[in-house]
Amino acid sequence: MKKILLTAIFMLGTIAAKAQTTDINTFKKSVLIKTQPEFPGGNKALSQFLTKNLRFPPDDGTDYATTVFVSFVVKKDGRLTNIKALNIKSLKNICPKCKDEALRVIKLSPNWLPEKLDGKAVSSKYVIPIRFDLYDAR
Repeated sequence: MKKILLTAIFMLGTIAAKAQTTDINTFKKSVLIKTQPEFPGGNKALSQFLTKNLRFPPDDGTDYATTVFVSFVVKKDGRLTNIKALNIKSLKNICPKCKDEALRVIKLSPNWLPEKLDGKAVSSKYVIPIRFDLYDAR
């Protein structure tokens, strides 16, 4: 009786191990290599582009620090579409002029390098934070 029970347990363990190997092989075949969309020249070039083109809204005497999150789609050919500022509840006092300026600058952006999935260009959504800090030096 003990031999039958041990044999049954051993066989169940072997079947489970075989099923696990098949799942791992299937998983390996389904892993995709993905790269994110990128500004031409990388993050350093993006920072330089923003520094060069971003104009702070006219100083109305108000001190503020805000971050505008801009969402857009990078198409397969690198064009940016569906550019919009995200409404984030935790960021309550976003300067409307800052939001407009962030959108303006992203619309000036050259074509990006699109996301690639297994070496093939695909459209993808991307979000970029743009920080504004303006303090009156009184």
